[in-house]
Amino acid sequence: KMQIQEMALPYLINCLLLTYGPIFIVYKTLLSEQKSIKSMITGALAFAITQSCKTVLLAILLPPASAEASSFNLGIDLFKGIVGLIDIVGVYYALKYKKGGSQGENQNLRPLSIGLGWGAAELFIMYFMYLAMNAIGDEFDWIYFQTALASNFELLEAICLGIIVHRFITEKQSSAFSTIA
Repeated sequence: KMQIQEMALPYLINCLLLTYGPIFIVYKTLLSEQKSIKSMITGALAFAITQSCKTVLLAILLPPASAEASSFNLGIDLFKGIVGLIDIVGVYYALKYKKGGSQGENQNLRPLSIGLGWGAAELFIMYFMYLAMNAIGDEFDWIYFQTALASNFELLEAICLGIIVHRFITEKQSSAFSTIA
């Protein structure tokens, strides 16, 4: 019993480092010299605002779950998909928000910093309490290690979302500029 308790804290630390370590590594290797912390905060705030909006919309407009909730309902699933587009709108406005960037920030790295801030906020909200409460238990379980690994893919997804939205914005601006010229 004593050995299990001694291993619980290192296992928790391992899971937390696996979850949040990539954020620190990406920031230190690519963004720390560019003064991108304000853009990361902008991305994190955009995530918090969009998630709040999505939660309120889903709570107000979706009917309560019933016994048929497991069956496919086109209207409800279509509404959930449309509400999911709020993430794209949130990233779009975070990228357009000019006050979030520092004077010395490289604008080419701004989508990366917005995506990293978005992903960091998502990982903190989704996984911190889950791992802190469960990975420190008396019994070692691979599910928490797998959850920590899966969080890295969610971080990559958030960074890619920022980059894709930025590419859409720049292509839209360049096509509008080419039709004017």
